[in-house]
Amino acid sequence: MYAGTITQNEVSGYGGEGGGVLIYADQGPCTFNMFGGTISENYAAGFGGGVCIVQVKDDYAADFYLHGGVICDNRTSGLGGGVYYNNDGFTVAPKATSTVIIQGNKKVDSQENTQGSANNVYVYNGQTIRISGSLYGSKIGITEQEPTATFTMGYPSNNPGTEPATYFTSDDPAYIVCRDD
Repeated sequence: MYAGTITQNEVSGYGGEGGGVLIYADQGPCTFNMFGGTISENYAAGFGGGVCIVQVKDDYAADFYLHGGVICDNRTSGLGGGVYYNNDGFTVAPKATSTVIIQGNKKVDSQENTQGSANNVYVYNGQTIRISGSLYGSKIGITEQEPTATFTMGYPSNNPGTEPATYFTSDDPAYIVCRDD
């Protein structure tokens, strides 16, 4: 995806995954690259209001490479209002002048509800977001299953001397984002 908008879609049936984009690797590897554009105002009853990445089998990779763009104002009744992933297949790799914005996504109790709690990128215990570029200008909200866990891989080498809180915010106001070194 280089430009354009994926908006106002809903998935509410069995599974209810991926309101805007579903990357589902059950028959073979799947990859989605986003270089720009917007994924907004989508709803998923299950997981991933904006984007859902599901790796069904270990030998079939499900990957989402986010090089630039905006994922905002999506909703889910499950986890990951903006982005949900069940593997380590989420890479943020901004290109030279690109920024990544993942904010304003929510967990809600029903499809009709537009009010809810912040739930931008959902990170399970032990999973990480791979960082392979400078995050300059980017803003990414994080919800962690275990709020005191490390959630990035490759951050220090690609953003030397910059505190993670410059680009990442906790969706839970009871926690802050800080270095783990």
